[in-house]
Amino acid sequence: MLSTSSGLPFAVTAVSTELRYRLGELYEFWHPTYGQQIHRYIRNESGSTLSIGLGAMQENGTDLYKANLSGAATATARMLGVAQVAIVNDSYGFVLCNGVGLVQSNGSTTVNVGQRAVAAGQFADATIGTDEIPVHAMEAQAVAGSTFLGTVRCL
Repeated sequence: MLSTSSGLPFAVTAVSTELRYRLGELYEFWHPTYGQQIHRYIRNESGSTLSIGLGAMQENGTDLYKANLSGAATATARMLGVAQVAIVNDSYGFVLCNGVGLVQSNGSTTVNVGQRAVAAGQFADATIGTDEIPVHAMEAQAVAGSTFLGTVRCL
């Protein structure tokens, strides 16, 4: 059974250089526009800022919830979530792992098409039956580096 908490002492948008929760801890949150969301607490060890909409994956050879930018063909099982706030390198913060939120496109996002992780944490149209699909696009986006509204499923 999924164990979540909704009693945060501060917002899921908070970022800190200090560990404030257990890594991997899940928090349920009701977003006023997007509805129910579940966020996962991670540490960004990518070497750069995890910007809004970029995918975070389990870093190779590390503890479970230390994150790097998702790369091409990242397995859904390794996806930790999608950043909804910028998390600077070597900092802790929450990523969306279940629910509707902003996702960054590589410039080839079609509405109502599953999205696969591609280079540098971005997402692109996927092929059902071939690609891992952690995100479903709710709107189109043809501009690389821009965000689109998507349903994230990384639990």
